[in-house]
Amino acid sequence: ARNKPASLSSTSDDDCHPEAWKAVDGNNEGAFHPWCSTSQTNPNEKEAPWWEVDLKKKYVVNSVDVYNRVDCCMEDLANFNITLLSSTRSVLATQHFAGGVKAETLLFKMKSAVENVRSVRVHFLKPGTLALAEVKVWGHIIKPKSEDQV
Repeated sequence: ARNKPASLSSTSDDDCHPEAWKAVDGNNEGAFHPWCSTSQTNPNEKEAPWWEVDLKKKYVVNSVDVYNRVDCCMEDLANFNITLLSSTRSVLATQHFAGGVKAETLLFKMKSAVENVRSVRVHFLKPGTLALAEVKVWGHIIKPKSEDQV
């Protein structure tokens, strides 16, 4: 998902401008300050925040790695889903993470590869601040089948 278009439900007013693209820039440092390398929603958001990346093409996805913020607040990454979506926004697979996870990296490994994935979404199930250092999607592009002449 590196350098693919990403979006957030809101953005923080912080000096660092923690925008959605920072979670697919290849930097999984995880420290908000002084490098301002995380993607973060506005802490005053009233709805459950989300972050999403558009893969731009259909992929077969094997796993997703979510890199947490590490300079503080690691346990804030709690009660959220990682969802794989098709180009029609149908849910293809979802993994739920319940309690506060004090881990630098969370792995969402499918039991079997998931086909036709167009987007990956990280979505809190409660209001709060969603801070992500990096999201890496592992898989391969689906090559279009050539059509037979009729």
